[in-house]
Amino acid sequence: MAGRPRVYGSAAEKTKAYRLREASRLVFVDRVSQEQLEVELKRLVFAVVGAAQAGDALAQRLDTITTLDLLSDLAEYFEERSKSAEAD
Repeated sequence: MAGRPRVYGSAAEKTKAYRLREASRLVFVDRVSQEQLEVELKRLVFAVVGAAQAGDALAQRLDTITTLDLLSDLAEYFEERSKSAEAD
């Protein structure tokens, strides 16, 4: 009884294929730029939380659990605004 056919001819081919898959999946960024982005995102979250506590309607509407939630909600808000402006 024959075994499963080999996908790769050698360990080197298998390793090369793995590295190519990983290279297509990963993105390299500048550490300083990444750290600056994180600082500014935290600043945005704190500003929105503060504005919500001060009674700002938009800030109260936004989900500030994570920065991704906040960015998504901001994008959604402004997309709705642009659609309503186009309809006018």
